[in-house]
Amino acid sequence: MKNKFINRRSELAFFNRSWSARSPQLVVLYGRRRVGKTALLRRFAEGRPAFHYMATRLPEAQQLRELGQGLGLLVDDPLLADSGFQSWDQVFTWVSRQKRRVAFMIDEFPYLVEANRALPSLLQRAWDQELGDSKTFMVLCGSSVAVMEREVLSERAPLYGRRTG
Repeated sequence: MKNKFINRRSELAFFNRSWSARSPQLVVLYGRRRVGKTALLRRFAEGRPAFHYMATRLPEAQQLRELGQGLGLLVDDPLLADSGFQSWDQVFTWVSRQKRRVAFMIDEFPYLVEANRALPSLLQRAWDQELGDSKTFMVLCGSSVAVMEREVLSERAPLYGRRTG
């Protein structure tokens, strides 16, 4: 059954404005389950070069492999599609080196943090060293409000002050 897309005009307009800004973007989307976050991301991605990764509770190595395989298919890179990524540093370097703007959306980010507690600090380092000077359009999405607030939004979080929306 396809989810209905109801009453999300202002949120979609925000994403469209952020995309048009052309500066690097790190957008955080969070809220309780079943309120339409994923539907919003999918609607935003329509007609754009976009990759939407739905994280799971699989081991980190398997998620990195799946992530690379999906991105490899998106950009027609057989080597990446075959082998995937070995580390988050590889993922972030790959994203930062893209010549065209691609919406890179990670859904259920808390599952990835659960698999690797260092991930927010790895993303912090990558943002400060390369992603923040690139064409990156990254969205971190999550249903675990507590984890998103603690690991992404709070003053003590490694990513504090880096989100653009």
